[in-house]
Amino acid sequence: MKFLPKSNYVTYTQHYSGKPTLEAYIDQTKTDLNENLPTIYKQRKPNLTKQVRHAKANLKKQRTIITIKPADKNLGIVIMDTDDYLHQCSTLLADKTTYRLAQEYPTTDIQRKLQNTISSFAPQIKSLHKDLYNTLVPNIKHTQPPKFYGIPKIHKQFTTLPPVRPIVSHSNSILSPSASFIDHILQPIARHYPDYLHNSTLLQKTLQDLHVPDDAILVTIDVESLYPSIPQTECINIIYNEMHKHKELLLCDPNLIIRLLHTHINYNYFEFSTLILQQTKGTAMGASFSPTIANIFLSVTLDLFLRTQQSKPLLLKRYIDDILLIWPHSLDKLNAFLTALST
Repeated sequence: MKFLPKSNYVTYTQHYSGKPTLEAYIDQTKTDLNENLPTIYKQRKPNLTKQVRHAKANLKKQRTIITIKPADKNLGIVIMDTDDYLHQCSTLLADKTTYRLAQEYPTTDIQRKLQNTISSFAPQIKSLHKDLYNTLVPNIKHTQPPKFYGIPKIHKQFTTLPPVRPIVSHSNSILSPSASFIDHILQPIARHYPDYLHNSTLLQKTLQDLHVPDDAILVTIDVESLYPSIPQTECINIIYNEMHKHKELLLCDPNLIIRLLHTHINYNYFEFSTLILQQTKGTAMGASFSPTIANIFLSVTLDLFLRTQQSKPLLLKRYIDDILLIWPHSLDKLNAFLTALST
């Protein structure tokens, strides 16, 4: 979606008042890298020795009996027996409240739903960019079903095998372009909430300007299994209401985004090994828009919750599902606050 125009909103860099030139330089460097890295990689000579390349080739031959995955939290590389890896994934997918077996991947149905939605908003879509209309409904010959895989959580306590975090890769799927489009449109809304953290630089600046009492309590909270746990209907209702509240941050009609979101949630199918499954609860961890709609959902939910509380934190900041609180009241009041929040 890089060809789309930027929406009319203030970026996190403009919010930052410490060293704007540094943040602008970082942003520009990221842009330059995205543009130039493909060319650089094509020109680069192999940096592995002949012996290492031979070892790499032999390792590939073992891929039927071992599985190599990145560890969760960027903690390195994990090598597992493939049977063990498949067992851990299968155990996770056996949750019938979240997943169900399907007979086939409904490519034709998804294409028809997308085509109907895009056709209904054709003039508006074409006004955003001449290539957008055809991009949102790709040629099915060049697509494939989303792929499920798990990344081992080696930072968790386990006795024999580490649990895995479920990821659904949408690369080259028929829904991938529309997922990126939804993400592009909704990001300005997600970023405007006061609890939203884009990066650690903003957190550092916030803490530097904050007077913290000596007896304040530092609290960190994590949302358990956020993406599969988000209630679908409630989440879509929140996003619809927030889009209407903040139309000045949008590039298009909110109804277009809602119809696309319905398609993604109703057709959240994926492939694992020889199976086709459907996720019936929450949103897929791997879809481009999932962090963005999770951010909107949590910001609104936390704001509604805070309005019901007499004792409030001095600071509440959040990076997706990781929440930081500075609590200026008693420990008893903190426990009551956390119990109410969990409820």
